[in-house]
Amino acid sequence: MAPLKYVLHALLMVMFLSLAMSSQGMGQSVSQHIYRISDGAIISFGEMIQELEGAQMIFVGELHNNKSHHEAQLDIVRSLNHGEKPVLVALEMFRNDRQKELDRWIEGDISEPEFKKVYLGFWRFPWTLYSDIFLYGRKHAIPMVGLNVSPDITRQVAKEGFRSLTPAQRGELPNVGCVVSPKYEAFIRRAYSFHQNEGAAFTHFCEAQLVWDTAMAWNLVDVVDKYPGHIIVVLAGNGHAWKYGIPRQVVKERKVFYRVVLPDIPGHLNPENVSIGEADYLWLHR
Repeated sequence: MAPLKYVLHALLMVMFLSLAMSSQGMGQSVSQHIYRISDGAIISFGEMIQELEGAQMIFVGELHNNKSHHEAQLDIVRSLNHGEKPVLVALEMFRNDRQKELDRWIEGDISEPEFKKVYLGFWRFPWTLYSDIFLYGRKHAIPMVGLNVSPDITRQVAKEGFRSLTPAQRGELPNVGCVVSPKYEAFIRRAYSFHQNEGAAFTHFCEAQLVWDTAMAWNLVDVVDKYPGHIIVVLAGNGHAWKYGIPRQVVKERKVFYRVVLPDIPGHLNPENVSIGEADYLWLHR
């Protein structure tokens, strides 16, 4: 078994990349072939959108460094924005405590170069991957809300565990508990391709993921209360967008009708191994 410090380093890298290691599909056009998991049918993009219009909250996953995933996310936002209900976009890639800057961006009170600096201050992936989504939100005055929390907190939990947080640090979080069940551990192993027993390091990583999911879920609950009647489109890494991630934590606090849309990932997530307990749709790269 590798020394603990190397295991910790590997786990931390995985957490902040959130499945971004794979770059397959970069630059490919967005597939219009959708796999509906409930019945195994291949449907069109338009058919999926019609079904999604009945949901209150839609989680759309991504690999952070995959351009085609962000193109698909924008297609979903754009299509829903042409429907009857107003749309709101909630973002893993923006901090909740920097919401004022995001509001200024939507209102046109901050330039793109200025906003880009804010974005790059806490999200390591290139602005060009997400710029079209932010620019579309601004152009159409779509409310956008940051969900993320301070990376210092999740980083510390991953290294030293939830109990290491000081009262002041816990005060920065909503009412977050941290009980990692065997089922959640199994989900994390599959979502992040962990196969060995990494002991305390793996447990701390699970705690960090759970804290992260729960904090973003609580921020989403606030969004539901503040924006009644909106379709809330949540853009997040696959490891957070799966039903075991943020959605599971949201429904503990609110009765929300939601759907999960994920990209297929060759060798990892595909029609042969995905279940309705994990997502509702896969968009297929063909």
